[in-house]
Amino acid sequence: MKVYLAVAALLLVGCGQGDRGGVSLGDQRSSIVSSSSTSSSSSVESANFIVSSIGKCLNMDSLDYLDVSDEAKINSWDCAPKASNQRWFFSGEGEIRSTNGLCLGLGEAYLSGIEVIAKECSDADHQQWLYDEFTGAIKNIANEDYCLDIFANNLHLNGRVINIWPCTHGLNQRWTTADLKTIKIRSFTDERLFVNIQPSDSGRDLKVSSILEGWASALWVIEPSENSYRVRSLWKPDQFLHIQNGDLESGAIESGWSSARWLVVPQGEVGENAFLLRNVWKPDIYIGLNVDNYLVADEFSNLVDGSYIWISSED
Repeated sequence: MKVYLAVAALLLVGCGQGDRGGVSLGDQRSSIVSSSSTSSSSSVESANFIVSSIGKCLNMDSLDYLDVSDEAKINSWDCAPKASNQRWFFSGEGEIRSTNGLCLGLGEAYLSGIEVIAKECSDADHQQWLYDEFTGAIKNIANEDYCLDIFANNLHLNGRVINIWPCTHGLNQRWTTADLKTIKIRSFTDERLFVNIQPSDSGRDLKVSSILEGWASALWVIEPSENSYRVRSLWKPDQFLHIQNGDLESGAIESGWSSARWLVVPQGEVGENAFLLRNVWKPDIYIGLNVDNYLVADEFSNLVDGSYIWISSED
């Protein structure tokens, strides 16, 4: 079913039904991450990010963003919650409009591989888009067999060209929208402690500890990735929380790693901003504290009671 992109984003949280020790594992809505959902007959009031299934954002070249007199280049880039050149408005008429006023469209004849650009808005079909809510594809109205596509291999690298290509339902053609948030992740059991990667004498940079005001090392971006989320450091954008090597780490990842994908499971009975982080690769694994008060990823039975519950606070 096709709907305008204005109704594209649905919150992608939750996991299997069940209950364990008073902790809810059901599918609920979360305030940790936001979605945009609206009728196709109205306009979305706030600008949102367009995020690929591998976690890269639709990005306008920063110099082109400032110079609205010419065509602007579009590529994929690490999501930056405060970046105006990654925010887009979605109109009920199918336009995808940047916060600088330019609209997403095509600059040349309609052929496979033609680069997507942003330029002055018009009524042209090549500036009109449809969203397929079942596949995550963004299709151009000029030819609905063609989809918004991240070109080439190594999709995890920045600066990949955005073009149109015959729809294949591949990872490089799946998109969602989100209002990305930068948050601090605070311990539920001790409100003085936050997850951070500030270098320490102990050698354990990834930890929970007290923090100082202004520490970027304690700020995290929750970004969509294939029906789940990745937790990226704002301070070191190439670092994500993952368990690829068995233990919880903050480091570089590859685009296909399920070990770096997490379900954000709301804990409404504890508080509006309370949640669990459950791993997609190993669904019995949660982030919490062990008996030595080290930050780890493990099964509930090996974690200190309540330490697997986290509270978010926006930066």
